[in-house]
Amino acid sequence: MQAFSDRLDQRLLSRARRLHQLTHLLQRDLPPDTLGRYHVANIRNGSLHIITDSPVWTTRMRQLASTIIDILAQNCISQIQHVNISSRIHYQPAKPPAKPVIKRQMSQKTSEQLLQSASCIEDEGLKNALAKLARRGQP
Repeated sequence: MQAFSDRLDQRLLSRARRLHQLTHLLQRDLPPDTLGRYHVANIRNGSLHIITDSPVWTTRMRQLASTIIDILAQNCISQIQHVNISSRIHYQPAKPPAKPVIKRQMSQKTSEQLLQSASCIEDEGLKNALAKLARRGQP
């Protein structure tokens, strides 16, 4: 059976690697607070498209647009004249609230009555279940 990566178009893989390299290039030279908040998504017609993980980081990256162009020019990528930045918010559904744990208490007298009832029952399954329940009330 052929591996999945062998079935992909090599031009597509090459382009993905290139975009990944550009992301790392920017991460190396941009301020550390931006690290992991964006990735290079595309290069087309002299424009670099960057996607951030929130609108806040979109604004911050727009402030750094001229710095991004300078970094790319210093690394022999001079065809970029414009930086396009947008955000893609990843939706994560809220976790349902945890059910409260209710610790139930059983008096020792109730425990004794369950054990007494269990001793009179012939059905072994029910007898064992009552005995197990009765152990919860014992100190």
